[in-house]
Amino acid sequence: MRAYLQDFIYQILLQKRRISYRELADICKVSLPTVRKVVSELEKKNLVSMIYGGVELSSSDHSVVQETELIKEYHAIAKEAIKLIKDGEAIFLGPGKTVAALCQYLKPFNNLTVFTNSVYVIEQLLTVSNINLISLGGVLQRVNMAFASLDEDLPPQIYISKCFISGAGINPETGIFHSVPVNRQTEERVVEKSKEVILLVDKHKFGQEKAFVLMPIEKIDILVTTEGLGDDIVDMLTKRGLDVKMAPL
Repeated sequence: MRAYLQDFIYQILLQKRRISYRELADICKVSLPTVRKVVSELEKKNLVSMIYGGVELSSSDHSVVQETELIKEYHAIAKEAIKLIKDGEAIFLGPGKTVAALCQYLKPFNNLTVFTNSVYVIEQLLTVSNINLISLGGVLQRVNMAFASLDEDLPPQIYISKCFISGAGINPETGIFHSVPVNRQTEERVVEKSKEVILLVDKHKFGQEKAFVLMPIEKIDILVTTEGLGDDIVDMLTKRGLDVKMAPL
């Protein structure tokens, strides 16, 4: 819950710039001590500054500007990706803040099943009664707040129409990358059981090669990213069979 509260409070501050502890507690429906603890954690990251009776955004920190722009990109991608989902489907939402941003746009659906191994997704959909939420479970990998399954395979009866995943880097020739070797087997098994695999990454991830390859680009059916991607990259992706969709900012 704490990880979700950090993101939620930070997004509130991006809009209001300054807010009291009491108002935050009312909005988040948590106690004042809980709010103060979460704000203290955000302050350690240099994202906010604690003031008398409340908290304000650390506007002097360059990381705040970068984080603000990234959050805009996450939601632009989510708004584009939500067009691909139909009521009645069973989908998978993997770890990562880009994928988690989809959760805010799922509430209008009435008959949607969501499989996930992401703590962020579970926290955001926990109280959405019209969504059938199924956690794949396993061992919690705190580095990306996702569960890695201990089972060698998923239940054979599982059918996933659309699988939404993200990555820490992408190279059209080399593949999709993660920074740490976690959850790879879980995502590989989910991809195998999915009719369509949809990669959600912002344009800044292109050209970044991390330490671990998640999967080759050919495993992806649809790529949703932010506008501004070069024509040469789009051509490379298209030639490899991807349907590229760019979200306006």
